[in-house]
Amino acid sequence: MINQVFKSEFLILGFCLLILNSCFGSTKKEIAVVEDAPISTLVKDTLISWKGVNYVVITTTSDQLSFFLEAGNKKFRSFSALSEYVRKKNKNLIFAMNGGMYLPERNNEPQGLYIEQGKVRKGIDTFTSIRPIKTNFYLHPNGVFYIKKSGAPLVKKNSDFLLEYPQKQYSDIKFATQSGPMLVTDGAIHPAFTPNSKNVHIRNAVGINDQGEICFVLSEEAICFHAMATLFKEQLNCENALYLDGFVSKLYYPKLEPYRRLNGGNFGVIIGLLN
Repeated sequence: MINQVFKSEFLILGFCLLILNSCFGSTKKEIAVVEDAPISTLVKDTLISWKGVNYVVITTTSDQLSFFLEAGNKKFRSFSALSEYVRKKNKNLIFAMNGGMYLPERNNEPQGLYIEQGKVRKGIDTFTSIRPIKTNFYLHPNGVFYIKKSGAPLVKKNSDFLLEYPQKQYSDIKFATQSGPMLVTDGAIHPAFTPNSKNVHIRNAVGINDQGEICFVLSEEAICFHAMATLFKEQLNCENALYLDGFVSKLYYPKLEPYRRLNGGNFGVIIGLLN
């Protein structure tokens, strides 16, 4: 009799444990699908330590990538404002980075070419001067990061871009942002860069690797141009890479702890990935 009672209690206990395990197992699986799957299918993230400097590299081929400047003539300026805007359209912001250079004295308007959803919002800046101008944008060659309506992403120096569009008719371009200087052009590092430069800042940039993927990079430490250029050329295998900005450079990427927060920022163009 005692054996039968003990056996019954053992069976009941085992059944309860089976139910509990099933419940918790189901919950864990559901969380993984909700949080991880959408991001991991659109982007890859890599933390790289290259020649003593730490970088965050976000790589994507997604056609969900978009450029943003304003809504209703009001500049977004920050990741939080953009996130709120896209949420109202039932979208989620899963990656964002400041785009090409802008003019704070002109209400954060882009400095140079800006195309959004096929519409030219500002024309290309082709200014050149015999005298050197002490701004990064005019450290020639500068260039354009653009995405064609076919989905093809490209980075080109200004002169090559103008050869492709001599009449400045951009009917096949969906998005474009102009900035400078070019870090790497046709596999060559910008001739003005030196390894021991004291011009150091937190910096961000974009390049296209040998697989046709877009590589967005943010340095986690203050660096010179040469350091970032060598990363794109030697580590990321990018034949062409464009400097986006420095000092103001920021990244929003909720999958990585330091970049989950939307606060801060005072940008012009924002490059974002939605799902």
